[in-house]
Amino acid sequence: MVGATAAFICADVSDALAADNYKAPILRQASTPDNKFFVIYNQEFRYTTWDGDNGYPVTGLAGSGSGSQFYSPFALRVIARPTGDWRFESLARGGYVDSVQRSAGQSGQYSGYIDTLVSQSVTYTGNPNFIPFLSLAANLPTGKSVLSGNQVFARMDPDVVDVATFGEGFNFGPTAGVTIPLGAARSVSFALGYTNRGSYTRDDAAGLATMEVSPSDQVTATLGYRHKIGALEYWADITHAREGSTKLTRPAFTFSVDAGDRTSLGMGARYAWTPRWQTTAQFSYTHIGENVGVVSTTGPVGIPGVNANPETYFGSLEHRYGFGALGVGLRGSYFKRTENEFSPTLFNFVPAKEKWQLTAFAATPVSSKVFLDARISRMWIHENADPGLPSPEGRIDAWAFSFGVNYVFN
Repeated sequence: MVGATAAFICADVSDALAADNYKAPILRQASTPDNKFFVIYNQEFRYTTWDGDNGYPVTGLAGSGSGSQFYSPFALRVIARPTGDWRFESLARGGYVDSVQRSAGQSGQYSGYIDTLVSQSVTYTGNPNFIPFLSLAANLPTGKSVLSGNQVFARMDPDVVDVATFGEGFNFGPTAGVTIPLGAARSVSFALGYTNRGSYTRDDAAGLATMEVSPSDQVTATLGYRHKIGALEYWADITHAREGSTKLTRPAFTFSVDAGDRTSLGMGARYAWTPRWQTTAQFSYTHIGENVGVVSTTGPVGIPGVNANPETYFGSLEHRYGFGALGVGLRGSYFKRTENEFSPTLFNFVPAKEKWQLTAFAATPVSSKVFLDARISRMWIHENADPGLPSPEGRIDAWAFSFGVNYVFN
């Protein structure tokens, strides 16, 4: 694994259990066919700082906004291949966060641990024409869902900071799927997942009282295709997610949101110009169906900005190059949300916006077991105001820095 090519082989671990996912640490793909058991530990240190025309959430208060967040995620992954036909993988992931907002009338700070994700998956590779897999994952409520006083203002825009909320309930979800090879260079995959999201208590976003939240369960189906032709590899995935009602119960009333279905299309291509130089392009599109809000038993009511059928677009272009053992790269990306979107976890609006981001990164092995990663990002965001509030559109400028260490035990 020593070398520039190895320095580029990384895999982000996805989180299917939280509605507003915190971004996972990078786990380096360090396996070879001969490994029967090994452990990978990752520790990262990230810092994000931002300033803008408004605080978060946008409330119409006069004055600019600013904030920062230090986030230290960790991940422990254990992979075992007791035979050539079975692969078992265990994962535990969590982190510590210190989040600070310094905006007019919205200044607050929170420090503590966030929720912990654990998962177990098994894959059978004994049949070359049919490769089934099964995984079980759980979100453990080790974080804090009830904030008090000005701590509530430490929750910031999920499109800017890594951790937008610090805890929710116990979530549990199985996923089953199959990969079907279509020759040596092509494959089709299908997966069906279900997530049961447990109820929990949280603050009322003003830090004055508490309320009970009963999040919606979710069913997700994904169909994917991958093909490799010489130096070119390309892929496409389509995902459909369906939710029910997320309910919020307070002494005076019950408020619920019936979330619309989400359909996402993702595609990408990677071309290796040389063994040390490769280019990757990606694009994704998501359509969110109409959301309906209900207050107590008065019947459905329209909520400004909630039932606007928002769409999101994302595109990125990345170049990676190796210099001996050092790998460096540059990635540019663009994101657009066409309408304000209601977050059932934050119980707040995520504004419509456009976001440009430029990231420079580097990775190098220190030895056959230790790998280092570093990156720096600059973000430019044009944001629409929350619906129904007398606040103008605004801009956000942000920087993000990270440093990570991967250690492989095998």
